[in-house]
Amino acid sequence: MTPSSIITEQFQDPPPPLWVVTRAVEFAGRPGRALDLACGSGRHASFLAAHGWRVTAVDRDREALAQLAARSPEVEIVEADLESGEYRIERGAWDLILNTLYYQRDLYAPIRDGVRPGGLFTGVTKTTGRFAMPPGVLREEFAGWELLHYAEDVLAEIVVRKPTE
Repeated sequence: MTPSSIITEQFQDPPPPLWVVTRAVEFAGRPGRALDLACGSGRHASFLAAHGWRVTAVDRDREALAQLAARSPEVEIVEADLESGEYRIERGAWDLILNTLYYQRDLYAPIRDGVRPGGLFTGVTKTTGRFAMPPGVLREEFAGWELLHYAEDVLAEIVVRKPTE
């Protein structure tokens, strides 16, 4: 699947999980603790929970979180505004952190700290238009991590593993 086909997925009803999230699950090998930042209505959180992950999903949109709660009651839901710092990412606590289609540059340092050694980060950001991360920056944010997948076009998508040392 190409980055441009991911955009098409967003308009399907119900939308399937982004393929990079599926790939991250494959790379992880086994379920663990996952944090879905700016989760919206939680399609990724639901997908992870259905595959045995213990998921915490964070967003500020109460209505979207209610949809997630109705669909996946096993997901821990946190209503918080990431831009205001209402949620702090626990250091070294997560086997997988995902951040898809949400760009807040100051979140990347806490994300890197939050992933446990050997854990994964997967992200998708726009590279053009409003709320876009400049080309190449997503990859730069995770320099020194094992690069498992990277593609960049209209979207940048990444799956990386944190070094164990």
